[in-house]
Amino acid sequence: MQVSSPRSSAARKQNSSVGMLEESLQSSRRKRGWIEIIWLILSHCVDGSVKTRIMYRCNLNSKQMQQYLSFLLECKLLEGRKDQNHVTTSYYTTDLGLSFIGKYEQLQEVLEAAISRAKIESPEQAYLS
Repeated sequence: MQVSSPRSSAARKQNSSVGMLEESLQSSRRKRGWIEIIWLILSHCVDGSVKTRIMYRCNLNSKQMQQYLSFLLECKLLEGRKDQNHVTTSYYTTDLGLSFIGKYEQLQEVLEAAISRAKIESPEQAYLS
């Protein structure tokens, strides 16, 4: 019978954590978090977009779309502008929304870099640093 040492147990735990995080960031069939959905909506609205187009591009149903839209408008991350005929409303990302996009993308870069470093380093090196 083989007894595992605390170090090998910690290394397995770190490797599984890194693997889960990496899979979460890269998997196309994973469940998205609400912050990622907000980032997607804001990203699609930088140059303006109508509700239906946002809904399809972000893969949301109408109920979800309305909830996110209400939240983003209330938080002033998005603004709605009626067209000249007052028929449709286009939604645009505000300066605050652009700031959110930038910070979200910075965080994503930091996490991806951490995953890359964790893959390169041996578990013992990561544990000691």
